[in-house]
Amino acid sequence: MKSIEKDKYQDIRDAVRSLCSEFDDKYHRKIDEAKAYPEELLIN
Repeated sequence: MKSIEKDKYQDIRDAVRSLCSEFDDKYHRKIDEAKAYPEELLIN
């Protein structure tokens, strides 16, 4: 049963991983330092 659940969400994990790969560590540090919300993740 667990393997079915794993496969069920794999496409979501892949999509999130792909989206996040567009933003490097420098971007995330900048957002963290500003205590801001990463709005570009939503707009992109």
